[in-house]
This record gives sequence, structure tokens and C-alpha cells, in this order.
Amino acid sequence: MTIFGLIMFCIFKVALANIDTPPNQLEWTSYRLMDTKSYDANLNEIKHKGYYPVDVEITGGKIRTYSLIARENIEGYKWAIHTQLTSEQYNTKWNELKSQGYRPIDQESYTLNGKQYYAGIWINENTPWVSYRNLTSDEFNQRFQENQSRNYLPIDVDGYVMNGKLYFSGIFVQNTQNLQWFIRRNILVKDYSSHFFEMSGKGYRLHSNNSYFFSGEQYFASIWVKDDLKWKANRDLTSQSFNNYWNLYRDQGYRLHDVEEYQTASGTRYLGVWVQNDNNLLSWNNQNRVNKLIEDYLKLNPSMGYSVAISQDNTIRYLRGYGMEDETKDQDANSRTVYRLASVSKAITGTLSYILEDRNTLDLQSNVRTVLPNLPKHHTYQLEDLLSNRSMVRHYIEKDPTKKLGNVSSAWQATRAFMNDTLLAGSYKYSTHGYTIMAAAIESKTSRTFCNQISTFISNPHNLTSLNCEFIDRTIENRSALYSYDDSLNKYSNETRDDLSWKYAGGGMESSAYDLVRFGMLLNQNRYMTAARLTHMTTRPDNSADYAFGWNVGSTDGRPWYAKAGDQLGSRTYIRIYPNENIVIVLLGNTYGSNSANLATSIAQELF
Repeated sequence: MTIFGLIMFCIFKVALANIDTPPNQLEWTSYRLMDTKSYDANLNEIKHKGYYPVDVEITGGKIRTYSLIARENIEGYKWAIHTQLTSEQYNTKWNELKSQGYRPIDQESYTLNGKQYYAGIWINENTPWVSYRNLTSDEFNQRFQENQSRNYLPIDVDGYVMNGKLYFSGIFVQNTQNLQWFIRRNILVKDYSSHFFEMSGKGYRLHSNNSYFFSGEQYFASIWVKDDLKWKANRDLTSQSFNNYWNLYRDQGYRLHDVEEYQTASGTRYLGVWVQNDNNLLSWNNQNRVNKLIEDYLKLNPSMGYSVAISQDNTIRYLRGYGMEDETKDQDANSRTVYRLASVSKAITGTLSYILEDRNTLDLQSNVRTVLPNLPKHHTYQLEDLLSNRSMVRHYIEKDPTKKLGNVSSAWQATRAFMNDTLLAGSYKYSTHGYTIMAAAIESKTSRTFCNQISTFISNPHNLTSLNCEFIDRTIENRSALYSYDDSLNKYSNETRDDLSWKYAGGGMESSAYDLVRFGMLLNQNRYMTAARLTHMTTRPDNSADYAFGWNVGSTDGRPWYAKAGDQLGSRTYIRIYPNENIVIVLLGNTYGSNSANLATSIAQELF
């Protein structure tokens, strides 16, 4: 029998020895296209985070490049990974680790500058196992049959060429569950799709894939299992397409389990296998109805990119991106896309202010000039009035001098541009400038920048890494481009990012939907301030407007909520919190346009 003629098809009872069965909400990460320096740095990072590697891919040739998948080490495994071993060194390490109670979970072989190298990942888990390297196809068949009879199954297969001949490595573990499985090697590219649909149609899940080249042809080897886990898989992906699927599937509740990098006539391509990871996201029974509401909204209110995050009962239930984060980069929007928050920044500033009052740093009932004595004497209102838009400080005007300031170093510098203007008549006036004065007061009382205080008290304690001031001179991962939309032409335009340092507190922050929904959850759980102070912050001081202190207040079907909307160049944002129902809805877009409040109402009505 030729090496290309053999198909192994076994309906067999097996276990996966804790390889595939994920607990709910397991943290994970992955990296691709790493050189040795970045690989070492990321390996140190996963150690620090308490993760362990589950899959490593190394591309040789003239230089090493690495791909790596790591997951949260909730089992407390000791682990080892080695990626630059000769055959002799690998044997030595294999024996050493085996004697210490480790077993391999991944093996790789690659050629670098004409020399063969080996890599492996080991964990100290005691499931019986065997592993092999440098087997011909016939030798692999023999080992396969031997281990089949012993009730072992393959969990890893790697094909590679050495000295012009095709070899295989494999890892087998003992069965402890009753799962059917299937393995096939030497699948030609032209046959892969039919093989994939045949197996998935029979109820099998793709466990792992390996790609290898021999005699000018590309082949695949695949291992399939039959269990109840949901899964996704895609192949022949460009680097950017892989990124887009990575984000999409993560938002849907999957984690990357297996990655394969290979060369084609069209360039480097990737194959990924994702497995069920977060049942809260995967099984939410409102998902389809919410999808339809969002899709209908975007048909009438176009946005180049739009991200939605929803939590219910203190659990994130929905994460989804629509459209493009950045059209020029072919980057899809997702839950981690970072958007301008526009006036949603006011809600963050209100929260910070009450946190500082809770810590006795601020007295929000004090007169503004007791904190900022250099303000003109006509500023006689209390600090709290700035948050409730009842100070009567003006909002923007045509040719507002603040817009010409450029980058400012302090909120006080921005305040000086409008502080001599007369206060307006009446009892309520929406004012971004009022929030700039509030930021100046915070800076005066804390001797720290406003943005530093946001990081210190809002973001850093809860790892809300994207929730911060929008610094124009910083490169922010996943930061969205800015767009406008011409309805008459049905056309988007890419807008130039402007400096918002003059209004950080009232309209100059940014966040992802993922971080903003977690902010809302933390707020409603009294993690930022006492329940009494939260109630005060979200209760309007009089009947002049439905505005409390940084937040609008209202109700849906008799259910109270507090919320904030925002819109500006390249931004359309909204957050609404139903405190009694423990619901948080976040809607963020990168295109100026219609307010999303009605969409939030429609979503909420589906959840009640």
C-alpha cells in the first residue's frame, strides 16, 4: 500500500484526557508571526498571567517564526516548552521530562537552514501516553494499529519532510471516555472540502489539523471526535482574515484550539479550529432576536463599524461587531474595537467625581471657586452643578476658541479659553465646557491629571485597558478609524482624527464595547462607590431636565434606567443601565449619525 493510499477510519471509544473539554469562560490568548525575541517575551507574559501553552507552530526556512496558543492554567499544571532541539536533544529532553511525570501534548518538526529541529509542549498530567517521531507512513500505520488495540487514540499528528522523505510524529493517550473518533492522513488539497463536509455532516468535530508538503503537493492530516462541544473551523485564511475570524469567534464564545500556518501559491495561509468556551455567550436565548434588531437599525442608520455588548444578571451575554473597524486595513469591527465615546465621557467623569467624593477627596457640594479660586467671580455654582449641567456654563459656540487650542496639558488651560464668558440664563444648559471645569477641579484637588485619575480609579483596578482618554499621539491596538456617511450618495468618507485634549472630561475618552459594558456592570454592582452615592448620582436634582449627574435618567415599561448618549466626528455611542434588572446595554459606532437610544429600548424590551 502506498503512503498516499492509506485512510484510517476508526469508530472507537476514546478520551481526550482533558485536552478539549473547556470549562465555562476559560481565559485564553494566541500569537502569530513572532520572531524569537517576541516569542520569548510572549512566553514570559503567559507565565505571568498563569496560562500554559497548548499549541505551538514553527515555520523554518531561513528564520524561525512562531505561532502560539495558550490557555488559563486552572488545573495548575506544571509545564515545559522547547522549540529549538536537535533530534538528540529532543530525545534527552523527552526522557528527562517523562521521568519527572510529564507527557507531551504537542510535537512539531521543522527545517532551519537545512537542519532538522524539533519542538514540543509537555504537562505533568498522568494520563497514560506514548509518542513517536520520524516514522515512515508504514511505521505510523503499525504504531497506530498497536495503540488502537490498547484503547489509545491520537491527539496530535505532524507530517514533515526530512532528507527528501516523508515522516510523521504522533502522540497517543489512553481512552477514559466513550467518544467516537476518526483520523485520516495524506488528504490532498482538492479532496479536503469533501472530507470536511463528510465528517462534520456525520456529527464529528475537528480536533486538529496538520498541513505538510511532499513531492510538490500539499496534504492535510486531520483528527476528528464525536462529542457535544460546539466548534468552528476555517482554512486558507490570509493573516487579516484569520484575525477577523479570531475576533468573531471569540465574541461568539469560542476559543482557538488549533492553528496551522502553511504556504500556498497565493502566499502564507492559516487554518484555525475553535471550540466552545463561554456558554453564557453561546446559549443566550435572546441572541437571534437581538441580532435582528441591530441589523434592522443599521439598515436605517448606517455605520461603517458598530459594536454591541450586553450583560444580564451580572453576566456578559452578547458581544458582536458589525461592519468594519478600519476599511483600509480590512479589519472587521468586534467587541474589542476601540471607539470614541463622545459625550458618554460625561458619564465616566460623573462616576470619577463621585468616587473621589466617596474617598473624601472632593466635596461636590462646595462652591467651585473654593477649588478653583482663579475662576472669575461670576462662577458661583457648586461642583455638582457642573455634573448636572445646571451651572449655566455655556456649551460650544460657532468658532469656539477651545477648538483652536491644539494639544493642551491641563483642563485648566482649556478652561481659560471660555471662563470669562457670561453664564447663561435659566436652570439647565447642556455643557461640555462645564465638564472641562470639573476636570480642572479634579486636577486641582488631586495634583494629578484628569486622565491619570481615570486610569487610577476607573480603568486600572478592573483591567478596563481600553477605557481611557483618547491620546492622539498614541498608537492604540484596535482603535477604530473615523467615518462620516453621506446618505444622498450612499457613501462613507474617512475622517482625520482631531485632538480632543481640550475636552477629555466631556467628550474626549475612548473605550471598547467589551470594557464599557464591564464598567456598567461594576458600577451597578457598587464596585466603584456606595449604593447610596450611586443612587444620588443617578437621581436628577430638580425637574428642569431628565439629567442627573453625568447621566440621563428615565424608564422603559416602568423600569428605571440611567444612560448616556454621545455623537461627534467619527462617533455614535450609547450606554444604558437598568439597575433593578441588572441589564447593561452598550452600543458603539465609528460613524456620526442617529442616536442609538431607540435601539437600546427595543433590545431591553426583548430582555424583560
